[in-house]
Amino acid sequence: MIRDRRGAAFRSIRDKPAALIEFLPGVSPKVPTPAQAFATGAEMARMHAAAGDFEHVRESDWPSDRILSVLRDHPITNGTRTLTNDSIVARARSLLNLQPGDLPAGTIHADLFPDNVLLTGGRVTGIVDFYFAHTGPLAFDLAVAHSAWSFKDGGYDPVIGRSLVEGYEAHRKLSANERDALPRLCQSACLRFFASRVEEWSSLPPARRKNPFDFLARWDFYARSGHAPFA
Repeated sequence: MIRDRRGAAFRSIRDKPAALIEFLPGVSPKVPTPAQAFATGAEMARMHAAAGDFEHVRESDWPSDRILSVLRDHPITNGTRTLTNDSIVARARSLLNLQPGDLPAGTIHADLFPDNVLLTGGRVTGIVDFYFAHTGPLAFDLAVAHSAWSFKDGGYDPVIGRSLVEGYEAHRKLSANERDALPRLCQSACLRFFASRVEEWSSLPPARRKNPFDFLARWDFYARSGHAPFA
């Protein structure tokens, strides 16, 4: 953050807050390595610790009612495959009704895909795009990253998944309840991004669309795998 002559980090320009940010070195990995996954998990844990005394509360942009509304009102298709809305809504509602409660919570990024992390080699140099940040279970942040980082060529990469969790736990140990909740949290993460991609399929031009069924396949993986990916 670059401060002005008076030492202020933020200024108002045309009634909008503005700040100058220094250029961050590093690149986002196209095919993450285990070392990069470990470093990202570790940096996430540090971020959670650093925000531990942040008192502001922000609700998620993707609460349960929005997810269900999108899946009820939008065509569930990728152009070649289509599913019935009722079947997906019923499955989503069942999962959302089983969300674990009483987990450690705080400010989470909630969108920590590889393209939102800058790295130089195996060192994280920056985390960007906090647009979807909100107050939520800390383990859900790890679940989002796990579902986003751990798949390539349509299959699960256990080394990447394990490295991400090990990096996180190198700085913050998961509680027994958090570890027990990871399979459901990962399914919920997949559901959230499945829903947003379903919505975007109807609203974005073809060049910007992402296949929603990628995250449906990952949801299926976590549903049938239980705790095995986190053992």
